[in-house]
Amino acid sequence: MNKNLTKNTRMQIMNNQVFTFVCGAFPLITFPVLLQRGQFIDITCQSGPITIRIGCGNRFDFRVATFNLRAGQAVQVSCIG
Repeated sequence: MNKNLTKNTRMQIMNNQVFTFVCGAFPLITFPVLLQRGQFIDITCQSGPITIRIGCGNRFDFRVATFNLRAGQAVQVSCIG
């Protein structure tokens, strides 16, 4: 899935979907995250600056983590609930 991201984006993924957010051109390090329904994470890419909130399902009830990425880092988010 390719999606154009603006400065502040809120995005939901559904059950069994996986989304990888890459800061910069090529991911050298990828951090995996598993979310259940209602959980979300916040990601900031320093090279952007872009801030994105990714949640599992259509509710954003509980923040699990906050990532502050540099170029070459990525977060792979899986929705399992």
